[in-house]
Amino acid sequence: MNYNFAEGFYRARINKYKTQEQFVNAYNNFYNLQKNKDNLQKSKEHYLTTDTVSSWERGKNMPRGETLIKLCEFFNCDMDYLFNGTEFINKDIQYIHNYIGLSTQAIEQLHEMNNVINLSPKLNHDFKFFDRITFNVYNDLIVDGSLWQLIVDLFNMRIAENDDKYLGFSTRELQEAITAKRFQEIVSKYIDKAVNEITSNETDNKFKSSKRKKGGNKNSKHN
Repeated sequence: MNYNFAEGFYRARINKYKTQEQFVNAYNNFYNLQKNKDNLQKSKEHYLTTDTVSSWERGKNMPRGETLIKLCEFFNCDMDYLFNGTEFINKDIQYIHNYIGLSTQAIEQLHEMNNVINLSPKLNHDFKFFDRITFNVYNDLIVDGSLWQLIVDLFNMRIAENDDKYLGFSTRELQEAITAKRFQEIVSKYIDKAVNEITSNETDNKFKSSKRKKGGNKNSKHN
């Protein structure tokens, strides 16, 4: 295995941030380096610029040991991944991939959504709410046995289209429609739930606002 930091770092960076500037801002903010860069010598040493990142990705320079450790922490990755020595970002991802077969990208996406839902209390409520709904949809799509069986049957029909035991194209069309309907039922259940929850919250907020106004009017009269 040929280790290559420039390629490994670029892969780690581009998977999360489209531009070098986006990565630099996120990294400096993560380590609180932005506001300290002019005050602390240690912060200056670790403060990143797009020029630094560009030199890494072109293979002109490499970060020092402590910065490498910080990069692994920031990307939540093993050093092997950062040096392009493995396709798996860390041992946990590799274990999950080997256990259930999902791609590393799919596992990472689910992990990011879970972080948004559980680990970011300061985020906008609506943002977290819709991520939670989406996560629940993913869960149901995975565990719904009837949907999986419909998909398996559909694949079998595609493969055995000319087999006598199938009725041909019209049967496959019907199977596609049934599969799509089941998918829609799962998604619609959560859309309806989301709409009802939003409507209920709006009603509660209006009621509370109305009570506060009435309370304020009573106090004004007593004064």
